[in-house]
Amino acid sequence: MRSGISLDDEACEKPVDSKLDGTSLIANLNNQKLDFAPGSHFAYSNCAYNLAGVVVERVSKMSYPSFIEENFFKPLGMTSSYQLGSHDDSNFAQGYGKESHGWKPEPATPADKAFASGNLVSTAEDMQRWNRSLLNATILSGETVKKIWTVPSSHTHYASGWFVEPSGVMWHAGTLAGYGTNNMLVPGTGYGIVLLANTPQNEHWKPADTTLQMYNAAALGPKLPPLLKRVRTTLPH
Repeated sequence: MRSGISLDDEACEKPVDSKLDGTSLIANLNNQKLDFAPGSHFAYSNCAYNLAGVVVERVSKMSYPSFIEENFFKPLGMTSSYQLGSHDDSNFAQGYGKESHGWKPEPATPADKAFASGNLVSTAEDMQRWNRSLLNATILSGETVKKIWTVPSSHTHYASGWFVEPSGVMWHAGTLAGYGTNNMLVPGTGYGIVLLANTPQNEHWKPADTTLQMYNAAALGPKLPPLLKRVRTTLPH
């Protein structure tokens, strides 16, 4: 998120020669200038997440979904987690978007299924298996987990895939057309709360704030303060 890679999802995720994959992603990125010199700012970029997925594929010599399946899903028993679009799942929750007189189905886009910024399906139960593995360092080493949760600069409170609050709470929300989610860890008390919804974040509800309210309402520990304001980018407007 400090690389300078574009914030423009549509520009990096468009097909090249009718193909939508790691090669097309890199071709698109090579045609774009960096938004800023690496390390000089923070900017939340799904294109950067997509590129990280391509790096995983090239280093591991495996597809990104296969790498996640073999190294995380199978060892942790996350049997209900998989690549979006790869299963005919009768229990899959359809996403919905608001329209003038109600709600409309929001089908996944080809880019949603292709890239690492949002192509995984899971359940609250499976996500708690992932949370336990992080809190107990069972898959990743304690040293690696500590690095992931360390904020590298004062630009923002974003570490590596996690917002880290002064209270010690760590969380990350997710949004696709039709979906709004949040995963929150409170290492001080050992709790993790997963919120998965099939409507996107909007002016009426924000998954991260709702998760915090759930924690406080359940009195799972000392009351947590409001979350810091989320900063999309530190670039001047």
